[in-house]
This record gives sequence, structure tokens and C-alpha cells, in this order.
Amino acid sequence: MIQLLLVDGDGFAAEVLREFLIGVPDFEITGSVTSGQEALVQLASQPLDVLLLGCPLPDMPGIQVITEILAHGWPTRILVIGTSEDLEQVLALGQTGAHGYFVRGDTQENMLAVVRAVAGGETWFSQKIATQLFTRLYAKEEERLTPRQIEILWLVEKGTTNKEIALALNCTEKNIEGVLGRIYRKLSASNRTQAVSVARDRGLFKGQ
Repeated sequence: MIQLLLVDGDGFAAEVLREFLIGVPDFEITGSVTSGQEALVQLASQPLDVLLLGCPLPDMPGIQVITEILAHGWPTRILVIGTSEDLEQVLALGQTGAHGYFVRGDTQENMLAVVRAVAGGETWFSQKIATQLFTRLYAKEEERLTPRQIEILWLVEKGTTNKEIALALNCTEKNIEGVLGRIYRKLSASNRTQAVSVARDRGLFKGQ
């Protein structure tokens, strides 16, 4: 049995959620409150499996509620329910200690799956949030120079010409020009000198 505590500043939304979840056989709704302080008081007397934290709250930010729970060492898992799909806000909640973020308006079937996943120790974010997160991580990966690109830029830093680099790496001069173009875009540089300067500032030549 998964014990749940609902907290939501919107009393109507909390009641709708309670009526939906109360009929789920493996869920036990231990309470439904409308403020962060009420939630903390109830958790102090009876730590539960999952706190469904509806944001925003009238008395304190959701991040403060999460911080208080962690400070007390309560084992309660925290699933935030909100309307924002802003990646920075959601990441801030996750970095504070939330174990999941569910966007209001998603399906009831997904809600059940998410609550069970969070209760079981998983971390979960809505599909749109997860897509944004992976897009950002992929973009950062794309910005990194590969070992071969760093090697070529290091040769440029040594004053080696494109033709000499091509001979050293057993490829064509046109290939080297193409690689340098990709390096410039990744480093937001417009020429060899700027690219070498940025790479040097970032410490990319260490170990060469």
C-alpha cells in the first residue's frame, strides 16, 4: 500500500485529485491539505511514502517545502505537480530534492504510473521536460571538440599549415578545412587565431 499526502494551494484541484486517487486499490490517501506548513506538520507526525506537492502554495515556495523535508531526514518521496514546463524551474526543484515533476493536464493513467514509479524509488519528469533536458544535454555534447579536432587545433596552434596537417594525418587538405570550419562553429570563433585562443583559455591543449 502506497501512502500519499496531497498538498495543493488550489483546494478544488486537490479535491479532484483526491477523489480520483482514493479509488485506486494500492493507494492510501492519508490527508489533503492546502498549505506547505500543514503538510510539514502532518509529515512530522507521520512520514509517508509520497508527497504530491501541488505548486504554487499560498504560504511558501515548493522548494522551501522540499528543503524542510530533506532537512528533517524524512523518507517521504516528493512528486511535484505544477503547470510550468520551464526547464530551469523544474531543474531547480529537482536539484533541491524533488523526485519527479508531473505537469497538470497530463492523463490520469500517467499520473498513476508516475506515483508508483516515484514511490518505487525512480525519478520521473514529464515527457516535455525530459525532451527539453535531453535536447540541452545533446547540444552541450555537440559543442565539445572531439579528440581529433583538438589534435588538429593543437597543430594549428603550433603553426602547422593545413597542407602539413593533412599530410601528417593522411587525409586531404579539404578535409582539414572542413574540420576547422566545424571547430570554429563549436568555439564561436571566426578564424584560426580566435579558435586557438578559446581552446587555450579552456585548457583543451592539456595532455597534447
